Amino acid sequence: LSVFGIQIPRTLLYPRVDARAEGMIRNGWISETQKLLDYGYGVDLSSMSGIGYREISKYLHGDSTWQFCISKIKSRTHRLIRTQNNWFRRIDSSITWFDSHELNTFEISNKISCLMN
Repeated sequence: LSVFGIQIPRTLLYPRVDARAEGMIRNGWISETQKLLDYGYGVDLSSMSGIGYREISKYLHGDSTWQFCISKIKSRTHRLIRTQNNWFRRIDSSITWFDSHELNTFEISNKISCLMN
């Protein structure tokens, strides 16, 4: 079994995930969270422990500012990225990594094809 990974420099990755979080908020994350809370799903449930739900809940209840809510979602996502990167490096040294900063998607695809043949 061959496993491949693509590394993206954090200087490029963080702005992308920040933009994704902002897009999720624009696309209804706040109202989704409000509906879940209205249905009785509290932030103490494991299904509500994902990044963002607790932060949005605190904002909706007036326990934090909007800016703090967004900042906390982004910082928790950045921490998850670091944790996942560390986990992959520590747990599985058999992963063949490619750096997206050095190779484009086509080049990475070609290298993987060569390694698979």
